[in-house]
Amino acid sequence: MVAGSPSSEDVRKIVAEIVRGRDVVIYNAEFDRQFLDFAAARSIACCMLRYAENDGEWSEYFGNWRWQRLSAAAGETGFVWPKSGARRGGCPSVPPRLAMGGTT
Repeated sequence: MVAGSPSSEDVRKIVAEIVRGRDVVIYNAEFDRQFLDFAAARSIACCMLRYAENDGEWSEYFGNWRWQRLSAAAGETGFVWPKSGARRGGCPSVPPRLAMGGTT
């Protein structure tokens, strides 16, 4: 924990309020669901899975589309990360075209 930052439980509550009644798009939703509360969201979509299929790299080992890094997916859409030190803990936003499952 970082001094002066909200606790994990506080973050869960904040996110739960933000997503209440909304359609939510997440990159790697399965991972985020382990830590955050999306129960009040109207719907949840994982754009990582959509992007993996759109990217088209098949994994024989997993028998599914190969997951791609967020940085690669964002870069392909032309998204430029805001200059911020806050990115160390995760991404500040998902590129809009990526959220829609699109590419360049």
